[in-house]
Amino acid sequence: MSESREAEAARIVTAAWEADPDWGAFVWLAMTTGPRRSELCALRWSDVELDEAVLTLRRSVYVDDDGQVVEKDTKTHQQRRVALFLGELSGCPSTPATRPRPTHHPPPPRPRGPPRARARRAWFRA
Repeated sequence: MSESREAEAARIVTAAWEADPDWGAFVWLAMTTGPRRSELCALRWSDVELDEAVLTLRRSVYVDDDGQVVEKDTKTHQQRRVALFLGELSGCPSTPATRPRPTHHPPPPRPRGPPRARARRAWFRA
């Protein structure tokens, strides 16, 4: 990656951290691990193993014809484990390790609008 792209990526992650630490962690995770969008939208805190510094991609989501967000297997039908480099996050006061994990996952909100717009909103909402 060129220096200008690295600097731009650093600015994006920094701005996301400043706006909201959860959003910053999500943007950092997306940039450093490279999962598909549908896999990012299906992530749960239980998929992040901070003790082992591993992210497990087990599922993906899509919006069906009725506008419902549906979980399914990954594109390859196999889970993947991706190494995390947590040293970059250690100085942040609000890393996922310092927050309690949620005990349940509420159902996603029902999207509205045409199917294409619903899929776009699901991506930005995650």
